Amino acid sequence: MTKDSKVRLTAFVDPMLVKRAKVRGALEGFTISEVVEHALDAYAPKIEEGRDKNIHLVIPQ
Repeated sequence: MTKDSKVRLTAFVDPMLVKRAKVRGALEGFTISEVVEHALDAYAPKIEEGRDKNIHLVIPQ
């Protein structure tokens, strides 16, 4: 996927989790965006198959 075909994501996340992800990503040669993208990509099948009942979508009106 090219940079032009991506969208910006804003999320409120525990600061320590972000720090851990940045450090791990840096050690493995990934940006934080790539770390998040890989994590979401790995989690997507659970969402699509409805296997994770803890997902609650809140859509602002």
